[in-house]
Amino acid sequence: MRPFLYLYAALLGLSGCVTRSQSPVTGTADAGLRRMPGQTSDYYVDQRAGTAPYSRKLLPDPTNGLGSTNDPNIRVTDIQLTDQYTILHMVFKIDPTRDWSVTSSQISIQPKTKLIAVNKLKSYELIKAEGITLSPDYTEVHPNKEVQFLLYFPRLDKGIEEFNMYECADTAEQTCWNVRGMHVVNP
Repeated sequence: MRPFLYLYAALLGLSGCVTRSQSPVTGTADAGLRRMPGQTSDYYVDQRAGTAPYSRKLLPDPTNGLGSTNDPNIRVTDIQLTDQYTILHMVFKIDPTRDWSVTSSQISIQPKTKLIAVNKLKSYELIKAEGITLSPDYTEVHPNKEVQFLLYFPRLDKGIEEFNMYECADTAEQTCWNVRGMHVVNP
């Protein structure tokens, strides 16, 4: 019986170390990605040359989003580069299983939000937002309601592939949406 318990404990310990990796998002919607037939969402199948069929998956990863954030209710679902813009597709949703005391949230985005290259030599300030209110105004969101929105920034310079989004510093009354570790293919 004891060897079984040791094996069971070892397997439980290993299962806690499993991580899910993110595939990088390509630079533009037409650069190696195609919309699935009959699909109306903004999720794409990776069709880049050299991508093994078994490793192809929907991009962006609709479960984990892209990058990591200080707020579990927010996630980046896509990063799109156009000739003019870097567009972050984002979702806000209150998970009522995390905190039963939360009955609603007031959300908005700070007008001075910026993308910052990982090397911190270049930053790109928010140009416009669609689907979300700019601070100081706000939108009231209740649990299980999802708000999808787009944030437009100037296009990243060629070669900048890793960056973070900085909205503001958290306070006792406000959680800012700061996302780090985003990646886009941008040769």
